[in-house]
Amino acid sequence: MLATTICIALFFIGWGILHDAGDETPWLTSGIGVSMVLIGAAMMREIVLRNSRARIAHQAPMLGRELESVYIRRENSKSADKLTIERNAELVRDIARKSDAAKVLGSFAAIHREIFELCDAYLNKNDLELRHIGNGSPRLGPLRKGRDTVARYHRYHLLKWAEIEIGNLNRVSAENAQSTEKLDAAHNAIGVLDYALGFYPEDRSLLDSRAALSEMFVSVEVSRLVDGAEHEAFQGNLKQAKRNYREALYVLGKDSIFNEGRELAAGRILQEIEKLDRFENGDKSAPAYAD
Repeated sequence: MLATTICIALFFIGWGILHDAGDETPWLTSGIGVSMVLIGAAMMREIVLRNSRARIAHQAPMLGRELESVYIRRENSKSADKLTIERNAELVRDIARKSDAAKVLGSFAAIHREIFELCDAYLNKNDLELRHIGNGSPRLGPLRKGRDTVARYHRYHLLKWAEIEIGNLNRVSAENAQSTEKLDAAHNAIGVLDYALGFYPEDRSLLDSRAALSEMFVSVEVSRLVDGAEHEAFQGNLKQAKRNYREALYVLGKDSIFNEGRELAAGRILQEIEKLDRFENGDKSAPAYAD
């Protein structure tokens, strides 16, 4: 179609040139020339198509072999990922061996976290395999047994990890560390407990520890704010001191947990705020916070 369009244009251009040159039959001469161009274009098209067909015919077997190799590699990959009886036993033994080693070095949270993550990865893979196994499969029994075994390791090392993080928080608190260090340790412990509760939301020990840590976190945070308020008051920054006291009140009540300890702390903070108000209003009976 492209060649035909070009030839039609050349026909009229040649006709016009030959007519101006005085040719008696310009249309005939131009037609013969254009016809030769069109025949040449058709021959060139045939040559190109023949070469293309020959190249495709030559490459077709190679393409078939390549597709076959891709399919074989994909099938081999599936077989490698398949949780066979032997592979399942190997993974369970590896987890059991690492679990025994972790019990010897039981004070390192990172070790228990690593084994927990191994157990979690195994259980996810095991569950995926069990969804596609028929009742008559010889893998069904070993996979179920492996799941039950690794589930016990999963729970043990997750709880041990949380226990060590709580122990680290207690150690930091016993060392009279700075409040920021205590808060960081409390954040870590609470984060691990919340993560563990995502797996075992009904575990009583986790729930009790989470409640205790929440109280400890509130206590540390309130102490930090009260210390800051007292320092600001001593420096004469009464407005900032009151802001710190009010923030401490917010921390005491933001989780809607009320007990005697929090009520006593809130009462003392309100008394300090009242003292600051009286001092700002010029009450001579109020304590002097700064010279």
